[in-house]
Amino acid sequence: MQFKKITGQRELIRKLTTMTLGGRIPHAQLFLGHQGNQKLALAIAYGQFLNCKNKQIFPEVNDDGLLADSCGVCTSCIKFQNLAHPDLHFFFPNNKTGSMKESDSSDYMDDWRKMVMEHHAEFSLNQWYDAIGLGNSQGYINKRDVDNIIKILTYKNFEAPTKIIILWMVEKFYHDISTRLLKVLEEPSEGTVFILISENANLIPATILSRTQLIRVPKVETAMARTDNDDFNHINFVDWMRICLKVDTPKMDEFSRKMKDLGRERLKLFLNHALDKIRWTVMMNYRNADQVQVSEEEREFLTKFSPYIHANNLIKFVTEIEKAIYHVERNANGHLLMLDLSIKLSGLLKKTV
Repeated sequence: MQFKKITGQRELIRKLTTMTLGGRIPHAQLFLGHQGNQKLALAIAYGQFLNCKNKQIFPEVNDDGLLADSCGVCTSCIKFQNLAHPDLHFFFPNNKTGSMKESDSSDYMDDWRKMVMEHHAEFSLNQWYDAIGLGNSQGYINKRDVDNIIKILTYKNFEAPTKIIILWMVEKFYHDISTRLLKVLEEPSEGTVFILISENANLIPATILSRTQLIRVPKVETAMARTDNDDFNHINFVDWMRICLKVDTPKMDEFSRKMKDLGRERLKLFLNHALDKIRWTVMMNYRNADQVQVSEEEREFLTKFSPYIHANNLIKFVTEIEKAIYHVERNANGHLLMLDLSIKLSGLLKKTV
């Protein structure tokens, strides 16, 4: 995949290519951002660029908004574009299905390549679970996966100057299995780059975070669409929380019907925005308000709202919203789902510190 095939993200791509051409290539990077912002596509394109035999370097920003890109036609690029390069390795959440006694990422590699190619490297965790038949089961990057990563690092690179190891959704490491990777993340074998991908840094062990260079991947939206969406989400989140604080059941029902009419994707965006708001209130509580980049109107609301989110309800609050997003993706009735969620959050907001 070439950078020019990726929608948006030109500023970030310029940063990645400039670092590479300047010889500043972090051996372990964490691509962090919301669903739908092409983190996986960026990781694959970045790996292809690192190993391209005939990199295109432009004297100035070209018509695609790029300073450099892979050529797309050398043998290395062709193998990367087909996800078939022997020095490109993927690890992702998985679990046993059917008669399998155990599993690892290699058991689902054909499904993975098909999913990436058909969806242009943009799909959700739940879409992936559905594709491999996990149903309501959870997937994990497990011990066998970690053993395979360590084994791969003992081998010499087959043909590429840089071995690329992409770990998709690293927040799904099974329990403490991730600790076995600490040494190799800190001191990987020569000619190896780890690219970790995540949508929730709060679920990644601090020991992993400290050994990676954070690359924040912004949402892919036009400036006007982003402003309109943020305004809409902010106004409705404020209304929603006020209704929940008042335990106004008729208003909860009215609000839930309105949100159901948004449609599945728009409702998911609203609920993800709600998670951002909760994260910002926690930052307010821990005196990190200066790091919260919001409008003055939002800041005023968050300052007043932050006392209602605390140690006794934070985890449950976030869990309930994440469960709702999970069920929205599975076509749950939006009205009933939002009404049930509103009632639950109303009860949590009444919990005392």
